Amino acid sequence: MKQFPRTADRKRNFQGLLMITLIAVLAAGVFAGWMSMREEDGYMRSEILRQARLFAETVNIGGIRTLKGDATDLSRPEYRRLKDQFTAAAGIFRGSRFLYLIGRRPGGDVFFYLDSERPGSEDESPPGQVYPESDPRFLPVFEENRPVATGPVSDRWGTWISAWYPVVDPASGAAAAAIGIDFDAEYRRQAVREAAILPNIVAALLAAMIYAGFITIKGRETMEEDTKLGFRHAEAVLVLYLGILVSLVTAQFMHGQDLKRQRESFESLSDAYSTELNIRIHRVFGQSLRALGGFIEASDLITRDEFHVFAGYFSNAPGVESALWIPAVSRKDRISFEKSAGSEYGRKFFISDSDREGGVSPAGDRLTYYPILYSWPDVPEKSIVLGIDPSSDTAWKEAMTKAAESGLETAAVVPFPPSASSSPRIAAFRPVFGGGGTLEGYAVLTLRPDFLVNTVLDGGQGLISMRLWRFMPDGEPQMLADSSLSDLGEAHFARKEISSGGDLCCILPVLFLGETFIAEVHPGDGFYT
Repeated sequence: MKQFPRTADRKRNFQGLLMITLIAVLAAGVFAGWMSMREEDGYMRSEILRQARLFAETVNIGGIRTLKGDATDLSRPEYRRLKDQFTAAAGIFRGSRFLYLIGRRPGGDVFFYLDSERPGSEDESPPGQVYPESDPRFLPVFEENRPVATGPVSDRWGTWISAWYPVVDPASGAAAAAIGIDFDAEYRRQAVREAAILPNIVAALLAAMIYAGFITIKGRETMEEDTKLGFRHAEAVLVLYLGILVSLVTAQFMHGQDLKRQRESFESLSDAYSTELNIRIHRVFGQSLRALGGFIEASDLITRDEFHVFAGYFSNAPGVESALWIPAVSRKDRISFEKSAGSEYGRKFFISDSDREGGVSPAGDRLTYYPILYSWPDVPEKSIVLGIDPSSDTAWKEAMTKAAESGLETAAVVPFPPSASSSPRIAAFRPVFGGGGTLEGYAVLTLRPDFLVNTVLDGGQGLISMRLWRFMPDGEPQMLADSSLSDLGEAHFARKEISSGGDLCCILPVLFLGETFIAEVHPGDGFYT
């Protein structure tokens, strides 16, 4: 006679199967959470490394070559310039703590050239400070010119996720230094942990649904007939809920894959615009300034026509708005200078100062004047007043003084024409020195920030929107241009979230002649279509 398992045995078998199923579901959730954490961790490391690369691509290798990595750097204008730029750029990413330039001695010691901490602060690393806590995993940066992102690593300042990217000297092919970015390890842990929340919640809901189904079905066996009728569709309801849960999980997974593809496409696109932005500023604008300065330095006497012919070549340099020659005129030479310039222009010419309303008046008495003698292109006098001394404007004076004292080409954001009511421009100054180191004047190029942004995008405005910011060691960021044409006065810079769950955004740093510019890139409406 066929034997059937007893009821108690069947119950134990069912309970055992239930426990195995629940454990399997929860284990699958834990595994999926671990995979999500691993993917998020990999993304964060690659993104931190990418940001270090963008900094390394814009840093001035010529300035690094002048550094010795010791206390003598403190008196070098190149050190002060890089220090200001790093200080200005610190903290543009959420969770970031330190931005620094690091080197390695022939004997193997790793040391700091400079960091983003304010001078004299407790955490500042002075030039030449040895970094004995350097993790050996970073050595390929100097030995193989290979970027490295690793962590958590601990030192005297805390525990970090760090990325080092080599700054390669084209002359030697070796790493002259490395850009380092430190992110708070706890910030990274929190983002990684958050990546596991959804898989674990889904697994817990599925396990709860399976357990509830078991309780409902088993409990129905002991119910009264009238009560049992109310649970006659329990299986169908559970299957319905299970289907909804699976559909939601599938939809979330597909959405995540779409976001991943969008992020990869956006990063490739923004990298291309980063390259174009650096080319426009460093190569086109920077090289044009050097060419203009070299032309003036090589000429004993420049006429208006010669200046216009040479500067006319800048019409092929997109974004260059104007070229200026601003000679230094001593007090005793003022009258003869005004007569000579008046003869060349065929009208009265006088050195003047601008006021806050954009008007002009004869310049007051001072030791040296810096009038605009030549400008290209020829523009109406209402737009730019020849003879005006831009050093009467605070921003112009500060930039000109900095260029003269350092002897370096210097960028600044100044009103143009030089008046408090004018729109801001990016201006680049090249001090021109004569025999004996006497300052003869300044070769100047100006650039309209909105033209720069639109030239970089070049028809891609629908795909990408770009904001150009100026960052300073002290003070709030200043927006210079916005391709979306929104109100510049209402804009606010939001630090980038280094997380796959954050909004699509790319931060493109541009360190140019002492200024720190940041391009903030977002996808446009056309990107999603």
